[in-house]
Amino acid sequence: MHGAFDDYVTEVNGCKTKEELQPLLDKLGHLHGFSYSTYADVRSVPLRGEALPFFITTIPAEFTQRYVEAGMASFDPIVRRAATTNSPFLWTDVKPFDEWARRRPGVKTSARKLMDLATDFKFHQGYAIPCHAVDAAGRPASALVSFYWLGEADDLKRHGALPVWLRLAVLIFHERMLALRGCATNDNGSLPELSDREVECLVWSARGKTTAEVADILSLAPRTVEFHIANAMRKLGVYSKVHAVAVAIQSGLISP
Repeated sequence: MHGAFDDYVTEVNGCKTKEELQPLLDKLGHLHGFSYSTYADVRSVPLRGEALPFFITTIPAEFTQRYVEAGMASFDPIVRRAATTNSPFLWTDVKPFDEWARRRPGVKTSARKLMDLATDFKFHQGYAIPCHAVDAAGRPASALVSFYWLGEADDLKRHGALPVWLRLAVLIFHERMLALRGCATNDNGSLPELSDREVECLVWSARGKTTAEVADILSLAPRTVEFHIANAMRKLGVYSKVHAVAVAIQSGLISP
């Protein structure tokens, strides 16, 4: 696995406070050409007038102030999509944002007002990574990491612009942040016991292999690989294969 990823995991796991951890998200973004970053709890999307959930951000204070004062979290299409999907996405993958970016006519909705604000700060594109898990009590523990791109919007669509391990690194950051906030996915000091096959499937997945490729390597049926991955996800309290890999790496259950 990429040396930068290994170094990042070591740094994240070495943090003892949220204050120590916070700069590492920006460091990760800068490594891939992003200018700012935000980490926000999305267990529930606040309605207008409700208090904002926990968040940290490095975007300019003026943007944050105007965003908060206008209650924009209530209608932010990036936040709403992140709360209901596991897959990372570009901002322009979200229909309202894409229509606005293409300057297509439409009603001046609250979402479009948000996008106009983004334009004021040259935020034309970004990369959002949803993080979904459950805490030790079985409650949702979800967050959104958003990286802000100040270059050309289509630059992030190029093949190889966003390495696979970036998502893994973000999910490991999320797990560490949950622990430092006192809502870890596993706070009793014990680790789940993974079977040999579950470990093998996670390791090969961590190395970028698809389900079909893992099945071929291990001489298993693809459905059998999916079964082992699903079991590992359940034991680790996560909702995606990539998140299972991230938690397993952070917990020392696998070493890619």
